[in-house]
Amino acid sequence: MPMRKWIHVLGLVALTLVLGGAMYAAAAPAVPVQEVRVGMKEWGYEPKEMTVRPGRVRFMLKNDGRRQHNFGIIGPGSSKDVTVVSDNVRSGQTLNFEVDLPRDGTYAVICDIEGHRERGMEGTLIVRR
Repeated sequence: MPMRKWIHVLGLVALTLVLGGAMYAAAAPAVPVQEVRVGMKEWGYEPKEMTVRPGRVRFMLKNDGRRQHNFGIIGPGSSKDVTVVSDNVRSGQTLNFEVDLPRDGTYAVICDIEGHRERGMEGTLIVRR
């Protein structure tokens, strides 16, 4: 077989391997996102305690209260600094809020709007395998 045909054949083999690998990667299963429904109102969350596995979590927030609220998560080992907080959710509105929670631990959940946590708007988020 002449050299030119070998180059052509090797090129086709390489292209097949590259495309096959890309198709395999695209077909790899995605890690499922856990979903947790959370109701917010004056002055608390429902449920007050939530348990999830480590990974991606979508909190489906619904504000059933009259005031706006948000959903802040304080990482384990931290006493007051908010690790991550959702946008404010107005009365009657909903918001999907996704976060990565890669490690086990007990997290505090708070409303980060001034005065809301002090009135009891807090809960617990447990992450465990």
